Amino acid sequence: MTFVVAKCFGERIYIASGTMISNSGKTRPDVIPGRLKVIILDAKTTVAYAGLADQGIDTIKLAKQRLSDGGNLLDVEQILAAATRKYEGQLEFLIASHHDGGTLKRIWDGCISSGLEQVCIGQRALLQMLIKQEKEVPQSIVPHEFEEECRFAQASESVRWPSGL
Repeated sequence: MTFVVAKCFGERIYIASGTMISNSGKTRPDVIPGRLKVIILDAKTTVAYAGLADQGIDTIKLAKQRLSDGGNLLDVEQILAAATRKYEGQLEFLIASHHDGGTLKRIWDGCISSGLEQVCIGQRALLQMLIKQEKEVPQSIVPHEFEEECRFAQASESVRWPSGL
């Protein structure tokens, strides 16, 4: 399964994800190049998914169409939540929104969590590994505006992901 992580830095949001598809139930490596897991819906809304790829992409297309037809963020959330209920734990979403500053939401099993500083979907146990790795990244010699984002990005790039991510 995929791992997608996002973290707010004020109004800025950093999102990292894998693009590989694997089957951990196989006895030999079963890894193929996958699909993008993070999709920009409009200038203020980005959605990521983990789990069932075809169903995730179809649901995101439906949400994008609703936005194009005059819908709003609440409509998108409801479409995504309905899909997570339908697929019973096999599909989850993350929304990064800039409608009211930078906000993150996690949608799973028909539930919507909001006001999150950081969120992950997919192989959620990997978040603890990422947090530990982020603490080990040294600060730059010259502090700058994006210091925290750079440390988080560097940590996400250096985490040893399980095979297939």
